[in-house]
Amino acid sequence: MALVLLYIQAERIEQAEKYLESVSDRFLRNILLEYWQLLFDTTAIMKKSRAIPTFSELSGTLVRKKPILFAEILARLIAESVLSLQQVLQVFLDYLPSRLGRDGHDASESLQYFLEIHFYIFFEKNLELDASCYDVATTEAFKILIRSYLSKLTQKKVYCKDARIPGYQDQKMETPKFLFANYRPHYLDEMPPFAKEYQQTLAQMDRSVRVEIIKLQALLTSGKLPIGCTHEVNNFLDSEEIDGSLSIRILCFEETYIPTKLLVAAYPQAVLQYAKY
Repeated sequence: MALVLLYIQAERIEQAEKYLESVSDRFLRNILLEYWQLLFDTTAIMKKSRAIPTFSELSGTLVRKKPILFAEILARLIAESVLSLQQVLQVFLDYLPSRLGRDGHDASESLQYFLEIHFYIFFEKNLELDASCYDVATTEAFKILIRSYLSKLTQKKVYCKDARIPGYQDQKMETPKFLFANYRPHYLDEMPPFAKEYQQTLAQMDRSVRVEIIKLQALLTSGKLPIGCTHEVNNFLDSEEIDGSLSIRILCFEETYIPTKLLVAAYPQAVLQYAKY
């Protein structure tokens, strides 16, 4: 770790990145949870300080080479009350505008991973918490996550071949899980873009489904979203054409009769599963 920092101080970023890749995630996690100040360019992030720091060059290197680990460390620091969610969000939001090109993409990805992991940990302890009880930072974090998913759905040239989501994975978990996976109803698999016939069409076109669709579906069916998020999703669907848009829009209705009518008309094969939901 000391060698990585020395390379960064000498502005030999490529060497720092190369050496960082050889360091185990477990070692980095333990070191940076203890010496978390290395992630920032100032110690002003101490909880009672009003000063707003930014990410250090070490953080930038982690964002590029180990984004999920970086996101997990930040989420753990919040869970351990070392940092607050508001502080980390503010640092990200100040950091993103200064990142261009691939750096901007990597920073946005890291923010999304961070939010997913944070909520995964948060709802392990607060599963019964009602959305009306969220603080300002939690509400804002949900809105940012929704916008991140929606933004990814407009990137039509970037497709993920793996339906499994590279989300939070602690030492006791053998496979990755995505946020609120257990809330996603099975009837959605009878509709595009996950219906078998539609999948065959995509395969012929050498395309697959954006992972953000399944993430968004799980989030919308979780019952955890604050007021206004579904309205934002509906507005997005009104202006953008995406694969399987109905499988997302149908989750935004509070009344059950509207989805039922839509399914009967468009995808009757999904009605039985929907009735069981």
